[in-house]
Amino acid sequence: MAVRICYLERTDRGGSIRRARLIGQTTSVSFPADEPTGAVEPALVARWIADQLSQTRDTSSLSLLCLDTDGAVCSWLTSPSTDAAVLNVVARSGVAGGSVDDTPRGSTALEFYAPDLLDSSIEALTESANAPKSSSRGIPLLKGRKNAAGEKPVLGSSQRLAVLALADVPGRLVIDALDELDIAVDGAASFWHTMAMAWDPAWSARPAAAITQDSGPIQAQTVATVVATIVIDPLGKLLWCWSREGTLLVGGSMRLRVASPISAPGDEPAANEPPQAIFSADEVNRLTAEWLSWSVQTGLCPAQVTCAMTDTSPDMVAQFGQALGRLWPQAPIDAAMYADPIAATISRAADRLESTPRKQETSVKGSTALVGLSTRHGREHRQMYIWSALAIAGVALLATVISLRLGSFESRAREKAADVASESAKLVKEHFPDARPGPGYSLLKATTDEVMRLKNLAEPPKRAEPPMPLLEELETISMVTGNSNYALESLDLESSSSAVLKLSIVANSLSEAEAMTEALNSISGSAVTRWDEPSVIDTTSKPGKFKVNYTAKWAPRDAKAEKKADKP
Repeated sequence: MAVRICYLERTDRGGSIRRARLIGQTTSVSFPADEPTGAVEPALVARWIADQLSQTRDTSSLSLLCLDTDGAVCSWLTSPSTDAAVLNVVARSGVAGGSVDDTPRGSTALEFYAPDLLDSSIEALTESANAPKSSSRGIPLLKGRKNAAGEKPVLGSSQRLAVLALADVPGRLVIDALDELDIAVDGAASFWHTMAMAWDPAWSARPAAAITQDSGPIQAQTVATVVATIVIDPLGKLLWCWSREGTLLVGGSMRLRVASPISAPGDEPAANEPPQAIFSADEVNRLTAEWLSWSVQTGLCPAQVTCAMTDTSPDMVAQFGQALGRLWPQAPIDAAMYADPIAATISRAADRLESTPRKQETSVKGSTALVGLSTRHGREHRQMYIWSALAIAGVALLATVISLRLGSFESRAREKAADVASESAKLVKEHFPDARPGPGYSLLKATTDEVMRLKNLAEPPKRAEPPMPLLEELETISMVTGNSNYALESLDLESSSSAVLKLSIVANSLSEAEAMTEALNSISGSAVTRWDEPSVIDTTSKPGKFKVNYTAKWAPRDAKAEKKADKP
């Protein structure tokens, strides 16, 4: 598979496309061939990319869309979260420095390069040391919303972050135009990201877990060093970045002086040759000052410097390297010269992308790619939304049809119920003329009551319960209570078999009261089960006397004896 990276060169602040370059592992072509002064339409760039890809084995995708640094800036931002939504609000609210002042809107670097969410994006490159590690140290912000890594943003303490502001409208338009041509873009990055991926020696296409599994256990863990990369743009710009293990930490750029090439004595004037970028000790001083400021902010320091320089003047390259070595002596410097350092950097990145798996499980982060462009929705997402909408519409249509059917069933059921009610009313008037409804008294209730009345009239009378032997029991009790030592206070006898019989006796002493209990329960011929005395005897109602209240129940009847008694 021939890995292809499209490098878009844009006008100042990224307003429009100036030139497109499709760079592979060994090839590099530009559109248009002669660099124009005007802008190029994104649709034309997309069609040109499609034509170039049609000449290779892989015509369905573009490996990487790389945007130049025109219209981009790396700066600092004080924010409570690294989520893109929070960063965009803080950066454009005029308080990016952490305090509210009288600074007018658009005066900061972030607001200048990313003034609006519709034409630019802001992404965090690194996190400060006090960044919250879990939601327990902060308050969840924007509930229900997740970032590209699938994590909910967390609002923690204010932290200083290195962020990248980029005007990415040309990239969006090119991606959409390629999507219309059925060409997918696997990822998008700035040239700073590409520099980190191309020149960082610690970059690896496989995650650390995969390296450990394939290569055996790691004997000694070493901390990856920070690598500084410098690339000279022949058009007059010095680009630099710091990276660690191929991930971008910070980046920057500076304008260079441009001069026409000087011909040697006796040679013809080189009027048709393009101008050359001039870099000397002055540029090294500016670069070192900028690096020192970033080192103070990040607490990091490059331990290695890699330079990709132009090959127009080897003496100028040597002087630049010597000046950088004097001002930054703690880091070794590796320099190489190329006719086109930009194309060499992208070609080296293409070589490394060749060893990268097509589908990686790692999430897209701001330190490795442009998240907004890399995760931009294309035709497949829109088709998914369309099919989802059609499915929802189908379900709604089915629900409508079912509701209409249920409505028709309900109307027919009501008609059937009305017919049954009318027929029932006729039958009731015919067979139960006395059943008449009234206010709060329905015809059904009237009919039911009339049916129950007729049923009760039709049933034979129930057999009355034979009376209990009241007189015999009274005679039995009188045989005991007739003693002069006792007085009968009250006697309550009922003929119902379930009734409770009551008897009150007044005795002269406690012993006589106890003797009365034994006498009542020892009389033969009694029809009660047993006379029970209370647990406490009344001694207050009758002074000097003992009042005992007895209770008893009728003994069960003998069914056989009753049958014999009923026989004549």
